Amino acid sequence: LALDVFVAEIRRHLGGMLVELGGCDAIVFTGGIGENGVNIRSGVCADLQGLGIELDAKVNADKGSAERCLSTPNSKTQIWIIPTNEELIVARQTKHALEG
Repeated sequence: LALDVFVAEIRRHLGGMLVELGGCDAIVFTGGIGENGVNIRSGVCADLQGLGIELDAKVNADKGSAERCLSTPNSKTQIWIIPTNEELIVARQTKHALEG
């Protein structure tokens, strides 16, 4: 139930942003859930073909969190997994703070 609510909230916010922006070029899934949540990604993108958002179910089902495009060739909106690297971000910010 919690995951269903989570997906519904993402879809609600996505819909609001699509209306406000007049569409989008890409949807990016990142972080642990975005990179590894096959069911989350498919739930978020379910039945959005009318909005030009088409997830390739076979590519989405592939395991691994490597950067890759998940949208079908016909999708007007690209759907991507982009891995995060929090450790690198913290290291860069620490270096910047130490350098003044």
